[in-house]
Amino acid sequence: MRMIAITEFFDRLCLDRHFANDASGDTLVFPFARRGRGYLLPADKETGVRRALRVQIIASWIAMLSFCIFGVWMTISTEKQAWHDWLAIVSWLVFIIAYLIYSRFSLVRGLARA
Repeated sequence: MRMIAITEFFDRLCLDRHFANDASGDTLVFPFARRGRGYLLPADKETGVRRALRVQIIASWIAMLSFCIFGVWMTISTEKQAWHDWLAIVSWLVFIIAYLIYSRFSLVRGLARA
């Protein structure tokens, strides 16, 4: 039985759903996991886009995990939370969502739509 490396497992789980091949064999990249339009990805840019997308996914996981930990801590804390504490956590969530949207569209800047 072949052991799967962590990066290969991560690519299969999270990264491969953003890429596909069309009928002519060209690689397509989908910034939002095949839920929107695809973009033609030249072969010379594929490794860079894969690396950047991998970093973005890991960064978004870390940001969402910190959001969840901070939100749970605020919910179960015995101290009364002020309105600006809740504003801070909502602002963090808005920042995470804006980062995800901006970073995914920055990946496909300059690529032709499929």
